[in-house]
Amino acid sequence: MTLRFPAAVGALSLLLLTASPGAAASPAFSPGYKGFHSVLGYGTGQTVNAVDLANNLATGAVPETFTNQADLYNKVITKQPTGDLSGYYKDSSFAEVTGTTTTLGDARIVRDDRFQVPHIYGATRSGAMYAAGYATAQDRLFLMDALRRTAEGSTTELLGESAVGDDSTTLGQFDLSPEELTAEVMSLPQTEGAAGARALADLQQYVAGINAYIQAALANPTLLPAEYAGLGTTPRAWTVADSAAEAYLLIAMFTVFGDGEHLQADVLAKLQKKLGAKTGQAVYDDLRHLDDPSAPVTADRPFPSDRPGAGPSSAVPLDPGSLKPRNAEVSSTPGTPSVPLPVAASWATTLSRGGGLALEHHASNALLLAGKNSKSGHPLAAMGPQVGYYSPEIL
Repeated sequence: MTLRFPAAVGALSLLLLTASPGAAASPAFSPGYKGFHSVLGYGTGQTVNAVDLANNLATGAVPETFTNQADLYNKVITKQPTGDLSGYYKDSSFAEVTGTTTTLGDARIVRDDRFQVPHIYGATRSGAMYAAGYATAQDRLFLMDALRRTAEGSTTELLGESAVGDDSTTLGQFDLSPEELTAEVMSLPQTEGAAGARALADLQQYVAGINAYIQAALANPTLLPAEYAGLGTTPRAWTVADSAAEAYLLIAMFTVFGDGEHLQADVLAKLQKKLGAKTGQAVYDDLRHLDDPSAPVTADRPFPSDRPGAGPSSAVPLDPGSLKPRNAEVSSTPGTPSVPLPVAASWATTLSRGGGLALEHHASNALLLAGKNSKSGHPLAAMGPQVGYYSPEIL
């Protein structure tokens, strides 16, 4: 997605490389070999409704937006791109594009004719954020719904009893209530000042855009993802708490729980209890997985954030053996009617009980080259964030 609006937007602008409407009118580079290019494993992907799904089950036909970048992607991973890059990547500059246009207030969502990538042009910041929420839901509402339920430990509501164990694991790591999450988001202006106020306003407009699409889809079934019909449910309204829960999911996956820091802390506490503080620390240091100082590296400059050291803000040590797996499964109280679990379509049940799609996982990668080392004299970068293969893509 390409997002454009005039004001500087801090971290979000850095992520999306936004430009002002005036700058958007002129190409940022000559198409073909300069500037920014990108490609997805399959395609942008857009909502597949019940009619599309029925057609796929009957004929095998796949919507074009789900595969229209596959040929480019296959070339990138099997050949060495040279010269003109247009045969390997799609042009992702900030040049004005033409195509199918949806107008939302003072913003426009323009999907280019070849790849159907949404480009958002907003006269105001709030209008652009609203349109960004709408376009995101337009392409991947069910994926978003599945992610928020994963974050909140409520996938059982979609997939039935087979998902109870996964929800229990999630709630054992993170179980802030919607009220607590909402309060945390709403406090941004007080905790982060002007930047926090701007972030809150952005998020509120983004959420409003998501809900605008949800309402449109509930009124027009052709806009509703087919998964909802297959699972016998409908999407509920989006909230700022949902977005905050997804942020916590990322934290759990890639930091504390993703790296097992809580387990490492437990091991250290047990070693020190058994062997004493000094010897226990020495054994822990010997066993701990750390960067090898003698290993080859791509950057010699130290990064203090990787080794913040001990201090009043460092993690509180755990009491030995205090870490207990939590079983968050809830049984009905005798005499209380249980809430019936949804009956999933056969294809959904197969995916759920089989642990999902068996896909390989690869690490992200990046190659950065200084201008003095490139033939053109310009710095070059080739980056491949690996987040798995989805259609629509998760990013």
